[in-house]
Amino acid sequence: LFENYTPGLELRAKKMVEEVFDNHEPRAELLNIEVGGNADQNSLSFRIHFRIINTTEPETLEIILERAR
Repeated sequence: LFENYTPGLELRAKKMVEEVFDNHEPRAELLNIEVGGNADQNSLSFRIHFRIINTTEPETLEIILERAR
């Protein structure tokens, strides 16, 4: 990623995703974000649970951020 992996990185990344979602995606309701990290590979994985407004089915988006070498 952009900095070395630390224990607080997952929490900071989760807060950043929440902020971006709230500010830039008015068509969906954020339900939950799960963040996992791999210190050895310097990567973060996100599982974002959300619901499109005016629907009942929740959706899940899985993303892995890795350092480009």
